[in-house]
Amino acid sequence: MNIKNITSEFSASSQILPQDIPTVAAAGFRSIICNRPNGEEREQPTSSVIAESATQSGLSFSYIPIATHEDIASSHHDMLAALKQLPK
Repeated sequence: MNIKNITSEFSASSQILPQDIPTVAAAGFRSIICNRPNGEEREQPTSSVIAESATQSGLSFSYIPIATHEDIASSHHDMLAALKQLPK
C-alpha cells in the first residue's frame, strides 16, 4: 500500500488489502472508493472483501470499477456522487 495525498480530502493508493484497512482507518481516512475491477489480477481481493473489511473498521465504501477508457467516461457521474456523499 502506497498512499499519496492528492488534496487535503482525497488520496490515492495502490491495491489495499484487507489487512491494511485498520491502518487506513487509524490514519484518519473515513472512506474508500475502489476503482479496480474484480479479477484484474489473480491474487487481488474482491471488492466485496475490501468492503467487508472497510465496514468492520468503520469506513464507508464505494465500488466504481474502471477498466477501460469508456469506463472513465461512464463512471464520471458515479465518482462525483461518491466524492460528494462519502465522509471525507
